Formats: sequence, C-alpha cells, structure tokens
Amino acid sequence: MKRTLLTLFCTLLALAASADEGMWLPSLISQRIDDMRAKGFRLTAEDIYSINKASMKDAVVLFNGGCTGELISSEGMLLTNHHCGYDAIQAHSSVEHDYLTNGFWAMSRREELPNKELNVRFLVRMEEVTDRIAAGETKAEIIRRAEAESKGYKASVEQMYYGNQQFLFIYEQFDDVRLVGAPPSSIGKFGGDTDNWIWPRHTGDFSLFRIYAGKDNKPAAYSPENVPYRPKRHFTISTAGVEEGDFTMIYGFPGNTQEYILSDAVAYIAERSDPAKIAIRTGRLDIISAAQESDPALRIHYAAKHASIANAWKKWQGEALGIGRRGTVASKRAYEQEFAAWAQDKPEYRSVVADLKAERKQNPFSKPGVKTRIFAIASGKGGVGKSSVTANLAATFAALGFDTAAIDADIYGFSLPRLFGVHTQPTNLNGMLMPVTAWGVKLISIGMFAGADRAILWRGPRLQRSLEQFLSDVWWGEPDVLLLDLAPGTGDMAISVAQALPNAELVVVTTPQPSASDIAVRSGLVALQVPMKVRGVVENMSYYEHKGEKLRIFGEGGGARVSEQLTHSLGYEVPLLAQLPLEPELRETGEAGRPAVLTKEGALRSDGIGETFKNLAESLMRLPQ
Repeated sequence: MKRTLLTLFCTLLALAASADEGMWLPSLISQRIDDMRAKGFRLTAEDIYSINKASMKDAVVLFNGGCTGELISSEGMLLTNHHCGYDAIQAHSSVEHDYLTNGFWAMSRREELPNKELNVRFLVRMEEVTDRIAAGETKAEIIRRAEAESKGYKASVEQMYYGNQQFLFIYEQFDDVRLVGAPPSSIGKFGGDTDNWIWPRHTGDFSLFRIYAGKDNKPAAYSPENVPYRPKRHFTISTAGVEEGDFTMIYGFPGNTQEYILSDAVAYIAERSDPAKIAIRTGRLDIISAAQESDPALRIHYAAKHASIANAWKKWQGEALGIGRRGTVASKRAYEQEFAAWAQDKPEYRSVVADLKAERKQNPFSKPGVKTRIFAIASGKGGVGKSSVTANLAATFAALGFDTAAIDADIYGFSLPRLFGVHTQPTNLNGMLMPVTAWGVKLISIGMFAGADRAILWRGPRLQRSLEQFLSDVWWGEPDVLLLDLAPGTGDMAISVAQALPNAELVVVTTPQPSASDIAVRSGLVALQVPMKVRGVVENMSYYEHKGEKLRIFGEGGGARVSEQLTHSLGYEVPLLAQLPLEPELRETGEAGRPAVLTKEGALRSDGIGETFKNLAESLMRLPQ
C-alpha cells in the first residue's frame, strides 16, 4: 500500500542551470531561503510558512489522505490531479451518466456533487517532538494532548530523516468537498498507466473540487446550507507566462524516499519484493479487466480499483527494470566500499557503513515512529483454528493491497509454511534473510529450517532469541501489517512478543464451547502483565451451514463470553470481531497450500468467507492505534 508522508516539501530548480534538488520541511525553509533568493525567488521564508499570517501553506491541502491540492480561488476552488479525483468521479458515474468517459462540469453551485468520506486537510502548524519521544512520551500521548489543546484539529506524529527526528503536525480537516469539474479520461488519463511513470507526459491530468464550510467558515459535515470556504490564501495564475531560467518551486505532500538505503536493501527490492508484488497484481488486473470487458456497469464499478492497482504495478516494473539497467546494486556496493576505504584513517567515520548494516539488523518494529500495525493472534489452547485464522487474515490483508508480513511464532507447532504451500528456505543475502513470499505475504517460520517432521525442544532464553532473530535478521522492508501466529497459551513466547514488540495488538481466537472459551480468556488476560492491548475476539467454528440452517455443532456463545469477561477484567471494550463458520474448505484448501479466502489466481474471494475476512481485516485497521 502506498504510503504518503504528511509533510510539505520543496524542490528547487534553476532551469537554466543545474537543479538544486531535495526535500525540505517548510518550517525549516529559513535555512534555505538565502540560496533560494540567490536563484531568483522573490518571497520570504514567512511567505512560504508562517503560523502568524497567511502563507503559501494555507493554499496547499492534503487531498483525501494521499494527494496534493491547491486553492485557486477565494471561494474554495481547488485543483488536484485527475487520478486523485478518480474515485470521486467514478462514484458519481453510471452507464447512463458516464463521467469517467465523458467528463463532468458543474454549471452552477447547485450542480456540484458532494462526496462521501472525501476530505482535505490544511497544515496549521508543525513542531519537532524528538526530545519528547526520547524522554518517554508516546506518539499516542502527544497526539491526544495536541488534539485536546487544539479543539477541532487533527494531529499526527511523523518520523523524518530515517527516524532521527519526529515532528508533530496539526491539521484542520474539511469533510464537505464537492466535485466541480473533470475532463474526459481521454484527456485526464491520456496514455494510461504506461505514461504515468514516464516523462515527458502529455496529459490534462487535473480535476476541480470546491471546499464547503459552515457559515462561520469552520469545518462542517455536509449540508445544503454550507457555503464555499474562504481560504486565508489562494494561488493566482500569471498570464505573463514563463521564461527560460525562471525560478521553479514545487510545494506539496510527497511520498517517502529511499535514496539512502543500503545496497542489500536495493537488491531485495529488485530481486524479491518487486517481482512478488508485480506477479500478484498482474493476476488481480487480469481478473478485473476480464470483468470490466464483460459488462459496462462493471467497467465503471472497478475503474478506480483497476487504476490504483495498475499505478503501483507499473511503478514496480519500472523500479526493478531501472535498478537492473543502471546497475544500482553494484554501484551502491562500490560506493560503500569506496567510503569504507576513504574512512580508514578517519576514526569518526570508519565504522559508519558497518554501524548502518548493524542497525539494519536491529528489530525495526520497535523503533519510534514505526507505522506497521502488529497483530498477535493468540488462543488459550490448540485446535481452535488460530493458525488458519492467521493465514487467511494475512492473505486477506495482502489481497486488499496492504504490504503484509507474517511470523510463525508458534515454534513448537509451526504450520504457516504448510498453509501457504511454502517448501523453500529463505535466501541469505549478505547476512540478511529474505523472507519467502507466498500469496502476496512475506513469511518466516522455524519450519522453513527444521522441516515438518522435526521436533523443536526450545524454551526460555533460546525461544526468545528465535523471535528476536525473526525480527532483526530478516529483511522485512516497511510492511503495513505484521501478523504473529503465537503458540497456544500464555507461555514464554507471549512474554517475548510483548517485550520485543510493545506496540503489538492482541487478537484472541476461541471456539463456542465453554471449555475452549474459558481457557481463551487467560490468553487475553496476559495483557494485564504486559503492555499489549487486546483488540478483540474471533470465534472460530461458530456454526456449520447445512441447507440454509446454521447448526451450532460446538454450542454457542463462547466468543461473546470471552469478549464480556475480557472487557470486564481489562477495563476497556474488547469486542467480538467476527464469528467464522465451520467450513471443510478452510482446512482442505489450507492443507493444499492456498489460504481459503483466495481464488486460484490469488484474488480475494467475493463470497461469504472472503467477505467475512475482508470485514475482519478492515475492522482491525479501523481501530485507533
């Protein structure tokens, strides 16, 4: 899944000379302003970013969580990319009114179209909180305090400069954003995703929206009574045109950068990560394209989904191709060797590369600012389907577009390799293990090394070290979701997880009968001893559907009992997240090496089991961290 840093950036270009490239935080732009003015910039640092007066930051918005938009009128009109508005255009399209194909233009304010769940955010202010986090204050605490002090504002804490600095961002969010105009896709999407990552690009890539507010000019839920927002600042378009050598600046919300990653990481991206992601997306695109070609309504319905998948699919192809053509891995390694040779007689630099490689081997999920959601799947006893739930949930996350990883932390009863059809060992690349990717999920398990017929007799410290190695010696990248299949009960591994992953969130799996649910409560009560929050309960084998009737073979109410008891004991709500049916296919397909929620092509099933796990995955991601 694409990550977008909620930060503003500037790229400075002197067109007649060489480019002065890079990203700078707007609050720190005063450090660059002299250089900018020397290249032709005529404004001040405060004209770019100020908390005391209107500045350029007040004319730039984070559009729908992942794009940049610019205010271009005093009445809330904003300009963004065509592909950024694509979801909204599609939502209003039908076979009878195909705005994707034909475009859309509102001829009056009354014709502007509201959009459910579409929002824009204005940056109000930002401040560094590195020292606060180093002193022990958590990201969640900083956000809660900021939102309490700034009524009505949203807050986030983001890591910058590879985690060396942390910044608090305060936003004002507007939820009434209406579609004003969009060109036909033949203009706005000209060249499709083939041209999207290629320059020069000849396309009218724009769409127009308008922000609406309450009569007090403050954010308000959609209402016909709302009025166009009056921005503090908006951009105007010069009719004078541009000249060779004119100063150019880009101001917006970029994606993250991997400019300084090590050669080993580049090799992993080109050789393992990108090929796996390309393969799974190719299958998804083929399925969607076939459906679109079969029905005009389906063509419209899946247009935005297809465009989103194809966008990343094309990017990964170009990335892997570019790394290979440019010899990037070899040049990175040569650079590292040159640096090491240069630093031999300089003690302060001599160990930099070695230290960076050692840092790479540290547990990446315990560092400040990590965005990975970590769900530890637990049960009170074996035989309740915990591993099956983990495998199908991981496959669901991957099919939904999340970068997903899974660790088989059930050292004694490992089963994820079998459930995913994995029969190979991880690759050792310069001292780092590359996880095996299956069905879009990056996997590691002791079973990949020990073999399915070999017993494991580890306990205590050795058991803990196995988890530490899985976290630090495996190149995970930056997954959106990490799942851990814990051993049943409340033994050493549960404690090890809590120590190594203090931000882990516990999900308890049980079955309906009292004998299982009573024991399952104990696995949740481990949260009283360790800093893990129990996010909810999943009741497996809830019923067997036969001729339209739900047969409660194992009784009923176990999941609800666990939910109620944990809620009472822990002092916060522990909801019953899902009740999964008893389906022989879950076992049969899983034992054949494919999670049951997936089709043979790797797409998420659209029937009951697929929808059930989709709802479970989405409900977990909606829970606040």
